[in-house]
Amino acid sequence: MKKILNIISIVTLAVGIISCSKSDEEVRTPLENTELVGKWAKVENIRNSDSIIVDGPHLDTVKVMEITAENTLKVSRGLFCSLTTDKGKNQDGSYEYYSVNNNDNAGTSNRIKLDKCGRGMPVSVQGDVLILGYGNQTGANEEYRRVKPATTPEEPEVPEVPEEPVDPGTGE
Repeated sequence: MKKILNIISIVTLAVGIISCSKSDEEVRTPLENTELVGKWAKVENIRNSDSIIVDGPHLDTVKVMEITAENTLKVSRGLFCSLTTDKGKNQDGSYEYYSVNNNDNAGTSNRIKLDKCGRGMPVSVQGDVLILGYGNQTGANEEYRRVKPATTPEEPEVPEVPEEPVDPGTGE
């Protein structure tokens, strides 16, 4: 009888644990993605500088993310999910941009989640600087700068050659 009572207690406890919902689940609030839209180049060793990244052929050597307003994200020369830079790998897909509030983190944080990744990754955008990843440890995050379009020099205006006045009576 004692054995049956123990089995019933264990089953009841197991059912109780399984049926409870987690109190630390994320509450996602979708965010407007306008601050993310654009081309971003990964930078290293220039933190807190005002360097400007201009679009051009030199970007063929660094990791670049292109984020569109249509919720697509393309990574060239690397992977998004693992913060890996690899010139032979590219990754693309749709993304979700949201704010998360969970009880463990005591507050909200913005996240971006590529459909091919398991979890959302913390993201912070301040002007033309984007920080992607966790914490300040080396290798735990990546810093990107917004790529500015290359400007083409304007062609100088060619002055018009004045025409001789025409006499309406003679046509000359």
